[in-house]
Amino acid sequence: PPVVEHVQQAMLAPMASYGMAGAQGQTPAMEGWLSKRSEDFGKSWVLRWFVLHPAGVLTYSKAQHGPESKRIILDNMTEVRLLNDPSATDEGRRAGIKKVCGFEIYQGQGRRTWYLDPGTPAKCELWVNTLRSSLAQLKGAQAGYR
Repeated sequence: PPVVEHVQQAMLAPMASYGMAGAQGQTPAMEGWLSKRSEDFGKSWVLRWFVLHPAGVLTYSKAQHGPESKRIILDNMTEVRLLNDPSATDEGRRAGIKKVCGFEIYQGQGRRTWYLDPGTPAKCELWVNTLRSSLAQLKGAQAGYR
């Protein structure tokens, strides 16, 4: 593939052919390196390899294709918001001063909010749109079971 496509795939791996269906073992909807703010007191930012799986599960690890460190389960309470969005958490908006390409995964009152930064506006747009699309599919599927 051309160099630009190869670099994009290496950084994000957002392939148009990636499915968003839901069976285990399917190709991820998206994967790539994101800076994640840690939960620790200093709240430093660390680089992690994130994988969005078709069933609305976002996992991350310290190394590309390494063992899973943690997982974020997307559900009907989850919102994906840019850090500079007025609806972002106060903490998110403060982080957005330095992380202008960042976004948050808000999981509802009393649950952890995840702060992530892809590094560029284009990558941020791609991650946010893909996560929101995955959420819309999950919410649509959940509405169908009521």
